[in-house]
Amino acid sequence: MLGLRTVIDRLKGHDSYELRDGVIHRRYAPFREDCLAVGEIESWTSHPEMGCDVVQIRRKVDHPLIWFDYRNDLKEILEALDAGR
Repeated sequence: MLGLRTVIDRLKGHDSYELRDGVIHRRYAPFREDCLAVGEIESWTSHPEMGCDVVQIRRKVDHPLIWFDYRNDLKEILEALDAGR
């Protein structure tokens, strides 16, 4: 059973991902967003956990990112990008 906090977060779109104009947008709090250009991605790895996938994104420049994917929307975006390469 999902906790009330999890349900509210999902309704608000927390930790949701969207691909727009070659940029992955991560919404992680109300009115807060991170962005990652597709061209910056060198490789990525997904580690399944109990409630979500932990996705490590290795960038061409700078440190790697670790994002949590609760709905598999990030994983679907990354898999589609891999298929298009």
